[in-house]
Amino acid sequence: MMSLLRGKIPSHIVVAASAWISRIVAAFVQLLSVRILIDGLGVEQYAIFSVLIGLMGWFMLSDIGIGTSLQNFISERQAEQKNYGDFISAAAICAIGILILTIPLLYILSVMIGPILLQTFNIITEHEKITLFFIVGVLGIITCIGNIVYKIWYAKHKGYLSNILPALASIMSLILVWVASKSNVNTKLLLSIVAYLLPAGLISVISFAYEYMRAKSGFDVHITKKIFSRAYRFWFFSVMASVVLQIDYIIISQYLRPDDIVIYNITTKIYSFIAFIYGAVLLALWPKFTEMIYQSNWVGVIGYLRRNILLGIIFIILSTLILSNFIQVLVKLLAPGQEIFISTSLVVLMGLYHIIRVWTDSFSMVLQSMSLMRPFWILVPVQALFSVVFQIIFVSIYGLNGIVVGLILSYVLTVVWALPQVVFKLAKKREGITE
Repeated sequence: MMSLLRGKIPSHIVVAASAWISRIVAAFVQLLSVRILIDGLGVEQYAIFSVLIGLMGWFMLSDIGIGTSLQNFISERQAEQKNYGDFISAAAICAIGILILTIPLLYILSVMIGPILLQTFNIITEHEKITLFFIVGVLGIITCIGNIVYKIWYAKHKGYLSNILPALASIMSLILVWVASKSNVNTKLLLSIVAYLLPAGLISVISFAYEYMRAKSGFDVHITKKIFSRAYRFWFFSVMASVVLQIDYIIISQYLRPDDIVIYNITTKIYSFIAFIYGAVLLALWPKFTEMIYQSNWVGVIGYLRRNILLGIIFIILSTLILSNFIQVLVKLLAPGQEIFISTSLVVLMGLYHIIRVWTDSFSMVLQSMSLMRPFWILVPVQALFSVVFQIIFVSIYGLNGIVVGLILSYVLTVVWALPQVVFKLAKKREGITE
């Protein structure tokens, strides 16, 4: 059935549609999980949960860029109608090596980082802080390694699988979280974290192992070097991007109260659902862009880019208008009986931030699809510095709003204007396209 649909409908539309449906399921599950977790853990323990889960973006750096590098190599091989099993095998063996090396290192770091990160939470012991950080880290690393399979499927134009399986994992997670919330054990917080994260890690790792066995190719040092020749560039970009995008929970945990963390968590979860609908289109278009650029079809690239940016911005504006009027209704559904208030100013700032993200993520994806990372090496470290400095400055003045203001300024002063210049310069040079 799926192959029949893909024969009649463009593959990126099938992938994006599956992503939207899967994300609706996953978003509903996540929002329902918020209610279950707040009921089961209380506001302060849920704040700890939010801070730790907010670190997942850092642990998702564990593949050192192998996944993205592999995706582009597979897309290029497909454009040439060549076999790519040797690339999958090399990536899988490297991933096993990463697991063996990183988990012992994580244990050492947990002893130092766990107590510092959670120092404002006095309801748990030092030992619990170390344990919680370590468990989240292990599950994050496993999930990151497993998620390489989703890059493989996107490159093979089977991105619908990359959307369906995480949705199934989220349903399993919801069931396990509900069971954990009903338990009477003293380790309910730890049990809830494992229940929330374990399904995604297991499903992705098993799927990756399946693709590795299907590849039927041995380890090739030359292929491995090729993968790493690009991987480290993507990884450096991802590290800097994480400083921009993932530092917020760390700063909030040090400067604001547990109820502020819960407010931020609920708001970002709502907007992450909104943003993913557009992001699903970008992920689906990534391999298509790689192939079009490889074939020097810049007219097609720019056409897709302009159309999707316009639709994305309109979608974010409409979503923000709706949320401005109904945000408290959502809050009452997610945290009944809790004194949680999300201001309209925070909603509007989040909307503005995501409009900027539609613009910058679109141009960013074009450059990444052609493995051109040099502009990011220059821009993103500067943006990361701005992000940290501005968030620390403005959180002290404006609270949660200051976090979003800091993020917006870091984008406006760097990638908002620079990335479009790079893309249009490349298009103009190669096909005479103007802005």
